[in-house]
Amino acid sequence: MDLHLEKKKSLKLKIPFSKRNLILPSVNLPLSDNVLTIGFDTEFKQISEEQNFVLSYQYYAEVGSPNTEVFKHYEGILFSDNERLNLTDFVHWVLFEGIKKVKLKVLPQKIYLVCHFSVVDVSLFADFNQFKNQIDNVRRTFVSSKNGLNLFLSAKETNADEKVNIFFRDTFVLAPLNFKSLKALGDLVDFKKLEMTQAEIENMDVIRKEDPNRFIDYALRDAVICVKYLNEIRAIYSELGLGRSSNDSNDVTDTPITLTSIGVDSLLKLWSEKGIDHQTVLGIYESKERFFNKRIGKWYYAKKVALHHKRNIGEQFAVETYHGGRSETYQFGPTATGQWIDYDLCGAYTTAMASIGVPLWDQMNYTDDLKVLTDLNNLSFICCNFKFPKTIRYPSLPVRTEFGLIFPYEGRSYCGGPELLLAKRLGAEIKIELGLYLPTDQSTKPYLAFVKDCRKRRSQYRKETLNNMFWKEIGNSTYGKTAQGLRKKNVFDTRSGESTTLPSSKITNPFLASYITSLVRGVVSELLNALPKAVEVCNVTTDGFLCTLPKSKVDSITKGPLSKYFGQCAKSVTGKATVLEIKHSVKQVLGWRTRGQLTIESDGEKPMVLARGGIKPPTTERTEANKWILDQFLKRTPQTKYTVNYIRSIRSIYGDEFDATNIVLNRRLSMEYDWKRKPIPESVEMRSAKRRKHVFFNTVAWNNVDEFIECRRLWEDYRNNDEVGVIKTIEQFNDWWACYQFAVQKINLNKPTKNTTDKIFVTTLSRCFAFGQFGFTTKPKVMKATDFVGVLKQFDLPIKVHQVYNANTNKVKPLEKLPQFPPKKKYLNALKHLKKIYPTIEVEDFIDQSLK
Repeated sequence: MDLHLEKKKSLKLKIPFSKRNLILPSVNLPLSDNVLTIGFDTEFKQISEEQNFVLSYQYYAEVGSPNTEVFKHYEGILFSDNERLNLTDFVHWVLFEGIKKVKLKVLPQKIYLVCHFSVVDVSLFADFNQFKNQIDNVRRTFVSSKNGLNLFLSAKETNADEKVNIFFRDTFVLAPLNFKSLKALGDLVDFKKLEMTQAEIENMDVIRKEDPNRFIDYALRDAVICVKYLNEIRAIYSELGLGRSSNDSNDVTDTPITLTSIGVDSLLKLWSEKGIDHQTVLGIYESKERFFNKRIGKWYYAKKVALHHKRNIGEQFAVETYHGGRSETYQFGPTATGQWIDYDLCGAYTTAMASIGVPLWDQMNYTDDLKVLTDLNNLSFICCNFKFPKTIRYPSLPVRTEFGLIFPYEGRSYCGGPELLLAKRLGAEIKIELGLYLPTDQSTKPYLAFVKDCRKRRSQYRKETLNNMFWKEIGNSTYGKTAQGLRKKNVFDTRSGESTTLPSSKITNPFLASYITSLVRGVVSELLNALPKAVEVCNVTTDGFLCTLPKSKVDSITKGPLSKYFGQCAKSVTGKATVLEIKHSVKQVLGWRTRGQLTIESDGEKPMVLARGGIKPPTTERTEANKWILDQFLKRTPQTKYTVNYIRSIRSIYGDEFDATNIVLNRRLSMEYDWKRKPIPESVEMRSAKRRKHVFFNTVAWNNVDEFIECRRLWEDYRNNDEVGVIKTIEQFNDWWACYQFAVQKINLNKPTKNTTDKIFVTTLSRCFAFGQFGFTTKPKVMKATDFVGVLKQFDLPIKVHQVYNANTNKVKPLEKLPQFPPKKKYLNALKHLKKIYPTIEVEDFIDQSLK
């Protein structure tokens, strides 16, 4: 269909503005089952932190019967100088235009209003505050997930014949993960979004004034893309037989709310067609609940989903064993130059999901038998105490903390059977505190048919096409629906105006979700521990790891029981027992924290490594973003901040009654290590990154979770010190690590207000001088306090005379243990100078020999 732009008409159109509902003109339009879809968009200019200035409202509409593919199309644009339309005004305008342009003769009873990232556009209706509690918040967009919004097209609101239903839809939540922008959706439907610079977008009032035709083209195209993309999703939805039906034909206008909801509906439909009872799989049944309706004074029964009694008993324990993926950074700073390959499990979560048989809920039971708990035909859930040998590079049992998962050498873990199986193979000492197993019927694998179907459908289309990306997203996102609502997550409820807990999905099940993630973590951990010692690993992220293992050696690490099991599951899906695939290959990488890696030196035209680690660069183009983040990392200081833009939250839009404006913040750059592993001081060295030097260190697992928590607590204090807070050099690392060691050794030394090694060093020497400890003597008195202070000041150490006097008061006790310090030149020179005065001082006793 062609887009006809209104370029010949006056740019300033007039329609009535009124707080009351408009009355349609004398044309008497009977109600019909026709559906009107309105692609809706606005153009505006932000004039303050709280308000946008509306420049135009535009639409692209199509109308027709739900049982036919013949539709009439028309479009229009209304310029505005911040004169805001009511929703009713807008719909009336579109209907009036339909009467004029396409001879609309019946009134559509159902109207879909669709836009992209609706929180911005919908909030620009003048009566937004009147209808905002009748729409829903889904992933920070406005949709109608329950009932539509009733709109009366007559002054007589009691006349039901003149009532239409408005349903909001948003293409943002119907888009695949990596195609969230309107430009990307335009490419998918082969209708290009008109390009403009960021400066032009921020000053659309100038474009409207100086080049109105270009303004109109840009504005209308956004509305067209929304309708075109929505129709593509509708077509797939209808072909799957998921939409509403009437008269033995599908409603081709029935519109899903999110892409993931399509996956759930498709799965349940497939189970039904194959005779798989979803209640048996999920451990649920339908019951009736009796309730009293006070309004009419009667008792009623309502259907309710209830849990199988054994599922109900073990539900919370299964939730405790559910965790996300294994994500750690093992090397901080620039890696060595060589060949770094990013290996990923082939279809990690879909393959793990496909391995599950039908749970036999009646047979679920408790046990501490390791053979039963490590049988992969069972879904097993364990709470255990463990201790790994120190020879293991990557301990494999997860421990949850407020900072995410860590994998220490010893502790208590809530985990799944696959991880327990690997831990035993790695030689861990295991003591089961509680074990629960759920046998499965492996003759039927309910998710296998679904995963194969998604893969088959996806393979029928070229990569990067809409249908290809659609089926990839459907397969990958369905696992997430099994875990929805397991961990408490508050979301803003637009209907009540209060926070509420994210509900479970139709297929949420902690037993299945826990097993799926446990199998993926177990396979990844087995592969990591199978790597030869000479192979370096930069990081692991959920289902893949970046390392120096040549691709010719991949088969050598996939011989463990979990890898073989995963390979057989992959074969049942794809026909090939492939465990790993290559995603990226580069020559040098920079790692700084979990999910924070970038490419220093690429490998020709091969895909580059880039995981932003929470950093939001000013560009979305990968090469430019990679360059910007690298530059920020190398130039950072404790005071470095960068500008972050984000759209005002829905809670603020509702509570403060502001527009969805762009908020600009100066955020502190956070690119230091997250300390999920313990640094190895002997590995610290300076390395090159784009001809600039930066510190590097390798890591090892923490002994236990308490060590990690203490380190994170101390780091938060340390990095908030304006004098320190970044680690770019060996000296900066040594300073931090000495402060950490000083704190964990619990030496009876007052903690300096500004915790730096210089101040700790001065305090230590003052205490030794005052009490005559560790080589210092008080009898006979060798030097005065003022002379002692003068010696330390020679070496640029921060000391005052009162610190020496305060070190010898009644409130201060002698040191029980001597702290150790990094081998700074000024420390060594000061100690050597003092040794000439106090010959019994042993300089080495004050220095941490592990630090360079």
